[in-house]
Amino acid sequence: MSIHINVGGVWKDLTGSDGPRINVASTWKTPDSVHINVGGVWKEVWTNIVYDLSDMPGAYYTDEGFATQTYSVRVYFRTDATIDVVRNTSGNSNDIETYVVPTSESSNLYVRATNVSGQTLNLGDAAGSWHSLATERSFGITYTSTGGFDQVVGIVKFELATDSGGSNIVATSSNITITVGETS
Repeated sequence: MSIHINVGGVWKDLTGSDGPRINVASTWKTPDSVHINVGGVWKEVWTNIVYDLSDMPGAYYTDEGFATQTYSVRVYFRTDATIDVVRNTSGNSNDIETYVVPTSESSNLYVRATNVSGQTLNLGDAAGSWHSLATERSFGITYTSTGGFDQVVGIVKFELATDSGGSNIVATSSNITITVGETS
């Protein structure tokens, strides 16, 4: 939805980064939303949507010992707009970021994971394709250790878009390092 204002006879669109501003104590701020009163009922006419992948840390799994064992790390994009990193199937998880505010916008987004270098993603959704976030998505690496301190490392980048073809990318992560296997 867009909102327009007439400035000197010219209608200007106030959506996105050009959204409305409010002067609060001599500081211009962007509101979270704008409402108008229509017939005694307040209706939202504009919402400030914030997309963010900037706080994604490197994801990793660490285990000590020399056992032959299968390790895995998955990065989940949840439908509640959070990102979790899950190590192995035990569910060892930590919520690391909210990727869109308001969170109700998550179902309108698409995510793509791209292999930058190293071990390719081999768990979850296909790398290199856009996937709707109307359902939970995951991208990960699995690796079977040979019994020593061995590991694989993959470098991945994540992107969010508002369309299924990725022509309107709204957020891009830095390169994320995923290390899987015996690391000490």
